[in-house]
Amino acid sequence: MTHYTIVLETPKITIPESKIVEFVIHLLINDRLRIDYFGFEIDNPADYSNEEMERKENETSFVNINFESDHEIDLDNMSEKEKNIFINELLTVNEKISVQSDQKDITLSI
Repeated sequence: MTHYTIVLETPKITIPESKIVEFVIHLLINDRLRIDYFGFEIDNPADYSNEEMERKENETSFVNINFESDHEIDLDNMSEKEKNIFINELLTVNEKISVQSDQKDITLSI
């Protein structure tokens, strides 16, 4: 089983109190999210923080999606559009998605 992480970003947004997965899908479909990272599970970004990163984090909302796959995903040969389609399918097909959010960021675990 391979662990993957997707980090999506958008200018700072207000996160609704409910239907958060649907909200993320809406942002994705309307090109409001940019893929910041799509790959193997990453280390804690706090370990590599600097002033510029902190400024960006304060002005940006992040959607972190963590999931596992039985097979390796060939990320190098996927276009941006194919990655967006993959993310959309990942969120619409899976019924059990753990959601955590604060006032500006969302973490989805599948």
